[in-house]
Amino acid sequence: MTELLKKHWHHFPEAEVTEFLDVHADTGLDQAETEKRREKFGSNILTLKKGKGPVLRFLLQFHQALVYILLVAIGVKIYLGDWVAAGVIFGVVLLNAIIGFVQEGKAWRPAFLG
Repeated sequence: MTELLKKHWHHFPEAEVTEFLDVHADTGLDQAETEKRREKFGSNILTLKKGKGPVLRFLLQFHQALVYILLVAIGVKIYLGDWVAAGVIFGVVLLNAIIGFVQEGKAWRPAFLG
């Protein structure tokens, strides 16, 4: 098996792969061979990694160097009394976080769910 994995087995013809793996293309493996291979290689399942919750995902949108700079700029503008500029910068940072959160949610959604 490891010999096959060292090669580019996905380029081989079906007949050669089924012969190497000692399996019949029409009937597959019998139950005893299936159990034997399951014990040797483990179950053929994928485990899903638990994702971050929505609140943490949203807060992580603020964990970027440029956002830190903008947050400092907000503080400076508030200190100088320029509330309008501070509000505009805060709005941009918040809008950026919302768009990033939505896009990340779409990226993690499985393709078959749309």
